[in-house]
Amino acid sequence: MGALSCPKRHTCSAEPKRNGGSSAQTPSIQSLDRGLTILEAVAKAGGPVSLGDLTKLLEIDRSSVFRVAGTLKRRGFLAYPAGRKDYILGPSLWRLSHKYDWGN
Repeated sequence: MGALSCPKRHTCSAEPKRNGGSSAQTPSIQSLDRGLTILEAVAKAGGPVSLGDLTKLLEIDRSSVFRVAGTLKRRGFLAYPAGRKDYILGPSLWRLSHKYDWGN
């Protein structure tokens, strides 16, 4: 695996703007945030990424990475390359990305 530079755990503030603005951030859903962080890390890797590498890179405990990555794999957003147990991006991610309307 090449050197990766991914953001560590993502957090956001739940504090609303004091000036009455409507663009207050909402609290994140930790498991969803972790899943998206895992997808970003695998995408940036440029090749298969092991569970151990994801755990070290993201500083998330192994069991959490295993469960979230397992869910992403079952849904087709991650996959195992033939004969390996490392993660690559899966076909569901490709299908979803091709549904995106590029601004029209």
